[in-house]
Parts: sequence; C-alpha cells; structure tokens
Amino acid sequence: MNREGISIPFVTVSSKGLKNGLSGIENDGADFGPDTPGTSSSGIVEAIKNSKSGNVMLLEGEFYTREQIIISEGINLSGNQKSIIINELEDPFVPVLVFRPYSSSSFLIVNANGKSGIKIGEQGNNSIKIDYVKVYNAGNIYAGAGRENVAVTITGYNIIADVVDVYKGNIGLKIAGGSDIRITDLQVVESSTGLVVVSSEHVTFEHLSIDSCSYIGVQIDASNDVTIRGIVWNNVEACPSNTLKYGLLIGDYSSGYRNNGLTIELSIVGTGGTGVKISNANLCTLNLKIANGVFHTKDNEIKTGIEYGDGLSLISVSALMSNVESQINGAVGGRLILNGDIKENSHMH
Repeated sequence: MNREGISIPFVTVSSKGLKNGLSGIENDGADFGPDTPGTSSSGIVEAIKNSKSGNVMLLEGEFYTREQIIISEGINLSGNQKSIIINELEDPFVPVLVFRPYSSSSFLIVNANGKSGIKIGEQGNNSIKIDYVKVYNAGNIYAGAGRENVAVTITGYNIIADVVDVYKGNIGLKIAGGSDIRITDLQVVESSTGLVVVSSEHVTFEHLSIDSCSYIGVQIDASNDVTIRGIVWNNVEACPSNTLKYGLLIGDYSSGYRNNGLTIELSIVGTGGTGVKISNANLCTLNLKIANGVFHTKDNEIKTGIEYGDGLSLISVSALMSNVESQINGAVGGRLILNGDIKENSHMH
C-alpha cells in the first residue's frame, strides 16, 4: 500500500510454497514458490514472467536457484532482511542474478554460495536503479580471463546504486566497460580485491570502505573521470593476518593507456605492503592519508607510502603520512605535497 493508501499489486514468491495463506495480500498474478511446477529457481523466474505490474516480492526464507535469474525490463525484484537468494548454479563463474536495462530493486540479499554473485547492466544504456544489494560468501577463484569469481559486476552506462554491501570473495565489485556509474555507499569486507574499475569513465563513489582485504584495495586501469572518496583499512582484531599488496593501484595493467582525470580522496590505514602505486596516469588529483594504526602488526604494516611508476604527467598528490618507514619510492611524477612540504619532479627513497 502506498502513501495514499492505494494497494499496489505485486506477485509474491514464498519459500514455503504456493499454499501459504496469502489471501490477505493483493496480487496481480498467482503466488509462486519451490513447488511451482517445473521451477528450478524456487518460483522466482516464473513470478517475473507472470508479473503484470512489474513488482515481484520475495517473502521470508531461502530461495535456492539452479537457474540464472534474469530481471527483465520493467521488473522490480525486492525482498527483505529475511529473504535470501542462494546460488546453486553448476558454473561457479556465472552470476546467479542479472539485471537487464530498465529493471530495478529496492532490497536484495544474495548468498553466492562459493560462486559468483550478480551482474548489473549490459553494453549500452541501462537506466537501472538499485537501492540496496548485499552479496556474501562469493568464491575466491581466479582461473584466467572470464573465469574469476566476482560478487558484483557492473557494465554498460547509466546505473545508480545507493548501497552495495559485499562480504567475502575474490573481487568485491568490478566495473568493466562502464560509463555514468554512480555508487553512493560501497562496503567490501574480507575479499581478495575490494574494487576494480577497468575500461570505464564517469564513475563516482561517494562513500567507500574496503575492509580487511588480502590483495588489492582499489585497482583502476584504462579509465577516465573516476572519483572515489573513502577508506581502505584493516580490522586488526578481526583479521590480524590480512595484508594488502597495494591499498590503491593505478595504471599497473593499463597496457600503455593513460588513466585521465582521476580524483581520489582516500585514507589508507594499516593495510600492509604499499599504500599507493601510480603509473600511466595524466591530469589526476590524489588527496591521501596514509598511516599505520596504533594497533597494527608487522603483517599489516604499510612499508612504502607512495610508489611512482612510469607514464605520469600532470599529477598532483597531497599526502599526510604517519608512522610509515619509507614514504616515497621512485621519481615524483608531477607535484607532491608531503606533510606540508612541496616536492616536484624529484627522486626520493
């Protein structure tokens, strides 16, 4: 029922089956569930196909699916805090749920079950809006290009997500071939790599938290006009042995393509390895805080603050560093303000 008191029809999917006492709920079609004849998606695919209004609601419970769920044009698929889609696909690298153009979701939780999670968008215009999605328990396998576990994949252009929440996996969020992508809040916890942005442009993250990952916090390659604000950190009490190779890695896999117009405001705290490595970049601004926390261990101690690679021009870095043994490595490409001191195009160790 909306604010005007008018009932909005929708199709319901129940983990308990078709006959579950839903007579008091107004539907525009039948109820669906795991006992829907011929279903391999706990009735979700059938509900999407039979929805007249486009609204499909998952009721409380676990929805096991052996079939990829395609959220087609005009469909809004939503659940609640007690409704969980569980990936039982045979191929561990295929996303269990795909948002096609002009689809949406208000609230979804997906248990990737040691496999891949969801894909949002396809090449071209999408006009997709996601209010909240949580993907957890993704697999942590990389077996070459196209065969890697990703909790959330985004591609195409014109996609908005308010909250993306990822817990455990290989890559938390990957944007590949994306444009006009706006994420308000992204949280990735205990994955291998938190965020990957590749071959994309006009991408914005307003609030980002990469927590206790074990390889790379944020990776950007072959991309333009990317704005990120947030923190990469390690929860020493929960994950004392997790250590990153890089908190932020720019341009290392760009194959000669320069990353242009990046705007990064990032705190990197107690992650281990190198705080930031930047290569193959032009006209970029980085505002950084790099520190080893009070409770850091030898494992998650940041050894080098910033490492400058090749292919840099018109780079402006402002950095505050605390308790980092080797602050700068390589030739400073552009202008660096380090703890208030200005350094330009100099070589430091």
